[in-house]
Amino acid sequence: MSIKKYKQIRLATFFFIISILLVSVLFKLYLLTIITVFTGIVFLSFAHTNNQNYVDEMQLTIQEKATDFTYSIFTPTLAITTFFLLIPTHSGLPVFSKGDFLFLETLGVIFAYLTLFQIILYSFFFLYLSKKIGGKQDEE
Repeated sequence: MSIKKYKQIRLATFFFIISILLVSVLFKLYLLTIITVFTGIVFLSFAHTNNQNYVDEMQLTIQEKATDFTYSIFTPTLAITTFFLLIPTHSGLPVFSKGDFLFLETLGVIFAYLTLFQIILYSFFFLYLSKKIGGKQDEE
């Protein structure tokens, strides 16, 4: 990734964090506001750029491992959360039969879409990069 592209992605991410912060303050979602501020601080402290015009092998390895860890933790967590949010509304328990917790099912469906989208995105880029780099999958 070029330095220019990295700066564009960083700027877009920063604007996304700011927009979520503004919406959360406007709608008085205090927990989301606190988490967004924390995320913004972490993002700004870790996503600083040096004035280097080159990328060394160590930086590429760190980025690759960070991406792998993020995917391998976030996707199963989101999938398990989806499962636990979708099951109670159809379990027949009297607590959930009144309809007071319908938002859980809606949230579960949204998480399911996000999980599926992330899996599709990962698969697409895996195939794309395999073809671009020329790596072949071993069939054993």
